[in-house]
Amino acid sequence: MSRALQLNPSIMRINDPAFLTATINGGTGPHLRIIKVPSPLNFNSTSTPSLTWKTYPQGELLVLSAGHTKNGTTVRFEIVFFVKPLTGQYPISGDSDRNALTYYSDPVAGTLHKGVEGTLNIEYDEINETLRGTFYGRFDQGGVEGADLFPINGEFLAYGGQSSKKSK
Repeated sequence: MSRALQLNPSIMRINDPAFLTATINGGTGPHLRIIKVPSPLNFNSTSTPSLTWKTYPQGELLVLSAGHTKNGTTVRFEIVFFVKPLTGQYPISGDSDRNALTYYSDPVAGTLHKGVEGTLNIEYDEINETLRGTFYGRFDQGGVEGADLFPINGEFLAYGGQSSKKSK
């Protein structure tokens, strides 16, 4: 315990703010002159990312969700963990039994893009309910015809995820 905390026990330790940031399809730098689908975006969560257990037909799953709102439209990024996350490096694939990464680029049309290849690095601290990580992946349904893969890389920090099913 620090000397300041010993002298004044009412001082609280403050966590870093939760965030999810990602560069989608190359970002929006001025050097980009070609039209890309989905639209390039520097995604910075405009609300606090949530880390919660949700009930699905397959059971209770841990979901990290973050939104980015611009001009009244919110796009969303989700990472779903099918099993309790453990610190480590995991492949991103369309048929993973550990996790799924999804980018919802057009909420009105219901357009979504699933991670089909890449790497997800995570640090999960169950005691402090902290999930931190980075990812680099290629996602489906890009390009004008929807047949191309496009890159998304990002970083996140989220709090929460306490569950009655800790032994999951």
